[in-house]
Amino acid sequence: MRKRDSQKSISHILDIAATIFIKNGKEGARIDDVAHHSKFNKALIYHYFKNKDDLYAKTLINILGKIKRGYKELPPSLDGALLFWLNKAEKSKEVIKIMLRDSLEDKPLGLKIIKDILNESYEHGEKEIRKKKNEGLIDPNIDERYLLFLITCIIITPYSFPGLTKSIVGVSPYSKSFKTNFSLILTQFSKGLKDVS
Repeated sequence: MRKRDSQKSISHILDIAATIFIKNGKEGARIDDVAHHSKFNKALIYHYFKNKDDLYAKTLINILGKIKRGYKELPPSLDGALLFWLNKAEKSKEVIKIMLRDSLEDKPLGLKIIKDILNESYEHGEKEIRKKKNEGLIDPNIDERYLLFLITCIIITPYSFPGLTKSIVGVSPYSKSFKTNFSLILTQFSKGLKDVS
């Protein structure tokens, strides 16, 4: 089998595995289901992945790697950065779902895998917030890590709990109305950071 074909096969298996892991969790997922839905036999899956744990870990790495490609593209303004992350969160439903599902496992792997990505992302974010503090755009008393954690919570909550979001605001977080209104709130939030005392 040519390398290009094997990469294509691995990518397809990882996509199918992500869907199954999101739906059933690691413990409830079965290699048989991945084989059935991917239209590959189990022997080929075991050729690429040692076992279910290996498939799960590589599925997480594949999904979480998408996060890493995002944070270095941040716009310079704080409100622009918040809107940038809102767009990323809206398009990262798979990442959010698998991280939520993983956090329910007895031995979650996601946080171990994402730790380096998060640390690199947060270090970049802290540096950007310090710049904003020096420019007088953010209150100097605000702790960078706590602010980044708050922003993370604000941005991912609607997409982590779409049913709750809809019951509170009356629309899906994937609707144009939600995005418009939530964008306005995020812009106001970013302006309010300067005036905190």
